[in-house]
Parts: sequence; structure tokens; C-alpha cells
Amino acid sequence: MMTKQEQQMLERTRKVLNTQLISHTYFSNEQTKETGVDILFARDCPGNRLLTCTTLGLINYDIGFKNGDKDIRIELVGVSMIKGDLETADLIARILSTAAFGIMENHFPCGLGTVFPDILSGYLPNDDMK
Repeated sequence: MMTKQEQQMLERTRKVLNTQLISHTYFSNEQTKETGVDILFARDCPGNRLLTCTTLGLINYDIGFKNGDKDIRIELVGVSMIKGDLETADLIARILSTAAFGIMENHFPCGLGTVFPDILSGYLPNDDMK
């Protein structure tokens, strides 16, 4: 069930992306389903044959940044070419959710321009991207 803040973020995301969104919940452990994050999918956004995926729920976690007395919260966004199947969407969503779980459960540092080392190697073992 979405929190009020998550519902507000969902509505803002719909307005910004100006397209229909599909949501799927990913869990850090499929059996216990203790920690979950929703991933929103927007097809053909921001352009033709592009897929935008974003987390929804990471805003509930303190990342340690403040502006004055206000906490700064984040969501993660990824964009990929659509290759005609759902495999690309699931891959990008799994990468984003893994990064989100790293932040939520392991307190990975994050902020503007953060790179999560070696996160891709579990999904793209034959690729030299780090």
C-alpha cells in the first residue's frame, strides 16, 4: 500500500512524464517480501522507443542530506532503448531496485552523480561496464 507521499510522487511523475505508467513491486527477498520498492515504467518516454523506469518508495529513506532543517530525499531514474520485449524493462528495473535496496538496507551513499560500483556485473556479466 502506498503512503500519501508516494501517491503524491506518483501523480507528479505522471504529470511530468505525461504518459501512462505501469508499476511493479520488486523485493530484496522474494520469499520474505520484507523490503520492497515499486518501479514505474513509462513507455516511449521521453521519446520514441525509449523506456523510462523510476523507483517509487526510496523517498521514505533518509540518505543523510539536508537543506537547512529539511531532509533531502531521492528516487532513481533510468532510461533505455526498447528492444521489442519486456526483457529490457525487467533488466533496467532489477538494476534500479538493486541500487535502491543498497541504499535502503546497506546505507549505500547516494546523491547527484553517484555511481554504484559493480552493480551491473551481476546482470551483465559479459559486459565491461562497471
